[in-house]
Amino acid sequence: MNIRDILSNDEQILFSGHEKRWAPGGREVAPGEFYITTERIIIETNQWMGIKKDFQDIHYSDVMSIELKRNVWSSNIIIHSRFQGQVMLKAIGKHDAEKIEQIVNEGINRYGYGRGSR
Repeated sequence: MNIRDILSNDEQILFSGHEKRWAPGGREVAPGEFYITTERIIIETNQWMGIKKDFQDIHYSDVMSIELKRNVWSSNIIIHSRFQGQVMLKAIGKHDAEKIEQIVNEGINRYGYGRGSR
């Protein structure tokens, strides 16, 4: 399955990235990928050497807040969601993490926690 298969008609990918393999918290085999779109955050988890893929998504209207934790070699992003609790993106490049935080904050402001869609 391709990420484009699960996007809605008007949804666009604004940023895509993956966990670093060798940074603390990263996975050496089949690191996870994530996509920040105009409507939601999609996290792709690879298992069995990348043969099996699971997708988890969080719509901006469900995001209460986002937290950026800077480490020595990489950063972690913690997304506080109404229904899924804390979701963590680990071992992300520092510059990428700052860009992701900016895009997600814009999405939160656009959709607004508790306001529903547009």
